[in-house]
Amino acid sequence: MRSTLINIIAAIAVLSMALLTSCGEDASPIAPGNSPPQVPHLPEPADSSDYVREYLEISLECSDHDGDEVIYTVQVKEDDDYVVYSGHTLLKTMDTGLFLLRETMYTWRVIASDGLENSESDWWTFFTPDWSNEPPDEPTNPTPTAGAIDVQITGVHLTWSAEDTDQDDVLTYTVFFGTNDDPELIAAGLTET
Repeated sequence: MRSTLINIIAAIAVLSMALLTSCGEDASPIAPGNSPPQVPHLPEPADSSDYVREYLEISLECSDHDGDEVIYTVQVKEDDDYVVYSGHTLLKTMDTGLFLLRETMYTWRVIASDGLENSESDWWTFFTPDWSNEPPDEPTNPTPTAGAIDVQITGVHLTWSAEDTDQDDVLTYTVFFGTNDDPELIAAGLTET
């Protein structure tokens, strides 16, 4: 019985060697084709544009022909010199959190990877101008309105509208309220109108 088992194992080994030899070097299984992701395009900030925000938010368009999940690597250079930011995301929109210097040229690119192949965008450029801070606009649309009469004594909500041309500024409000020309301070540091 033992010799029969040894003869069977030997026969299998010889048969396996014969099959491997007859297949040659191209005997590896053929994997289905993979297409690289589309080259990232339609960047925001757009190439050669001015960017007037303090922190960099980016977006782009890209897809994968095979429907694979794509990982985006974002690289940002300052004055086309060295990389000041590198990050990875699955999203086509990303808040990098990178604080931008004024009067500076930035270049950036995106590398899209489906895990097997990569596609790189060109380097895009944007500029941060020397913007100066403008004061907020005067608050408008008060409620109750100026000169209103027969206003309830209790349960009155004070509201107003306010805007600022500097789009990234956070506005805070100080409220004075009273019955004379020099009303007393009733609230400070408010962020809601």
